[in-house]
Amino acid sequence: LGFEIFDRNNNNLDLTQLESLSLMRGASDVMSSTLTNVLDLHRLERGQLKLAQKPFHLVAAVTNSLTTVREAALGRGVTLEHHNDDHNGHGVKELVVVGDQPRLEHVLASLLGHAVKHSPRGGVVTVYVSCSDEEEKDGQDDGEEANWRTSTAHQQPLIPSKRRRV
Repeated sequence: LGFEIFDRNNNNLDLTQLESLSLMRGASDVMSSTLTNVLDLHRLERGQLKLAQKPFHLVAAVTNSLTTVREAALGRGVTLEHHNDDHNGHGVKELVVVGDQPRLEHVLASLLGHAVKHSPRGGVVTVYVSCSDEEEKDGQDDGEEANWRTSTAHQQPLIPSKRRRV
């Protein structure tokens, strides 16, 4: 809110000032997100974190997460790809899951952000969404639930080989 007020009251900012304002806004967003994560972790540890249980389209959540990191990927010269596997005729694009969409999007965006950050220029980060009708581990298949999986892949190990220990 403070940056919005600042923007409205100072319409004659030069390019350097606008770039500085953009950097400050970005740093403020990162600090706010970090604080929210710390508070959520505290709530989780105390059993007070409430997760929404609402239906949403999984592919839409993945798409939103990709949109969140798209600018960072462009800036680093990394390509983002998204593939939906409609296994056995299940319409993954229409797949509705029940859960906390904003939190899932936040987790996916964080994972994607790390993959982008650690990918080399010219690298590719790919998200796969798939669905199957395999029976649950308990051997029961009620015909109403499908197993779904979202995975990411990128071309670079997250830990450089010179820092890995075997």
